Amino acid sequence: MPTRIIIGHIENGSKNASTWPLEQIRKVTGYADLVEGTLNVRLDAAHTVRKDFILRREERTDRNEDLYFERCALTVSGDRIRALIARTSTNYWTDIVLEIMAGCNLRSKYGLTDGANLEIEVTDGE
Repeated sequence: MPTRIIIGHIENGSKNASTWPLEQIRKVTGYADLVEGTLNVRLDAAHTVRKDFILRREERTDRNEDLYFERCALTVSGDRIRALIARTSTNYWTDIVLEIMAGCNLRSKYGLTDGANLEIEVTDGE
């Protein structure tokens, strides 16, 4: 399938994702190595999240909103990182900010700071 690159700038978040049910997210996505929290990336243009995985509100133990996940990949410091774009059904940040989950804390492992550019590779189509 064809891929495209979305470019954005890292920014601070609200720390809300640190309370998401990580074990439930790991189970529904199959990404067993995910760590708590997300990296927020502000885009120049809106991105509609493809719903590769859904954690439905009825299955959540923490709050009454669905969580949607889209597979993506990042390349940081020469490393290719398998990751997920996460979005809530209430879409707090709107389609202009992505929340990225990965198997490591991206900020601390790669020294990422607010304002830094980040390229996110997504697959076009189903």
